[in-house]
Amino acid sequence: MAATRLRQTYRQGIVNYLNSTDRYSSARDIATALDIPYKATIDALNMLRSMGRVARIGRKYSATWGSVRLAHQEQGANGWPMLAAAWFGPTVRFR
Repeated sequence: MAATRLRQTYRQGIVNYLNSTDRYSSARDIATALDIPYKATIDALNMLRSMGRVARIGRKYSATWGSVRLAHQEQGANGWPMLAAAWFGPTVRFR
């Protein structure tokens, strides 16, 4: 029971942190800034991505994470990246 509460707290802290920044951050940077374990950070980021609350650029070890707001700001003049992000899911692969 307590573990579930900790995970929810980590998730909410990560969402708050990403919404307060105006750049993408690595998982290591997020874990250091929030003083939480790296493994818990990765688990929370993956769950938040599945829920569509955070955006990811890159794959595996080179991934950077940001708020969904940042992903929407990066759309092109014709809106193509936004449509592609909707087609492929919450993952954003454009830079």
